[in-house]
Amino acid sequence: MKLVNAIIEVETGGNCTARGKSGEYGCMQFLSSTWRLFSKEVYGEVREQTPERERYVATQIIEMWMEDGHSAFEVALKWNGGTPTVKKGVNKYGVEYDTGAYARRVVALASQ
Repeated sequence: MKLVNAIIEVETGGNCTARGKSGEYGCMQFLSSTWRLFSKEVYGEVREQTPERERYVATQIIEMWMEDGHSAFEVALKWNGGTPTVKKGVNKYGVEYDTGAYARRVVALASQ
């Protein structure tokens, strides 16, 4: 799925051992709480986070969001910020974020 590949590229450039400043981990920078939630939703249980499972879980979740009517831009917003709305600021870890800029990058990569 092009969106999954674009998210991986924007998040880590494919470095599946990357750790983010806010506690994210893996190719797609899952927070542990998000991984547990999405893994349980897709598999019916929490499974170990591996690059293959990240890709599978993300594909399933993104397909579900798109079936719910979200655009690729909204999906990228949800991936980065939890909601399909543009947000900008600094999180509790001191990390700046701009979900709109993130979503534009993801959509541009996915459309190539």
